[in-house]
Amino acid sequence: RREPGDRHGVDDVVAAIMTKVHGVSTTGLDIEEETYSTEYADLLLKQLAMAEKEDGVWCKAVRDLLVPHQARLEADLERLHYFNAQASAAKKTPVITHGDLIVDNILKDKSGKIYIVDWDMAKLAVSERDLWFFAKDYSGDKKIINFFLYKRYLEDIVWWLEEILTTDASDEQKQADLEGIKHIVQSF
Repeated sequence: RREPGDRHGVDDVVAAIMTKVHGVSTTGLDIEEETYSTEYADLLLKQLAMAEKEDGVWCKAVRDLLVPHQARLEADLERLHYFNAQASAAKKTPVITHGDLIVDNILKDKSGKIYIVDWDMAKLAVSERDLWFFAKDYSGDKKIINFFLYKRYLEDIVWWLEEILTTDASDEQKQADLEGIKHIVQSF
């Protein structure tokens, strides 16, 4: 996950690039629109229940990691729903958004030029869909930023849990996914 903060001016350059992208006319573009769905994040409680019921080393590892945090995760889901109502009601003009401005999607060449890659999550949405990556430094609509922040945080956990509990990924991959969950739960 991309951490906000100045990384030798990269954040400022990315913000300038995204300001230009957000200013592009959306007329006639065939880009999916943000629906403000929480459906994927809402799978978290089902996954925790699955880990509680089933045996196996990975279910136990998930229980050991997340049961102590379950009340907080449930409260975070409630916060997501609260912020969802706020974001859904906002009357703002949608713009082209990237939606995944993590450090892996921001490349810098030898000459110092910055490139934003991996546009597969692009959508028409309010600019806060990108700006939450810079939430520390942005003074816009905090409720909309919080919606996208909580949504991403919870969806990342759900995605990793899905990989751990329902795929035949290698033990090394499952351990890496578990470490990802541990990091995000401890740092959020």
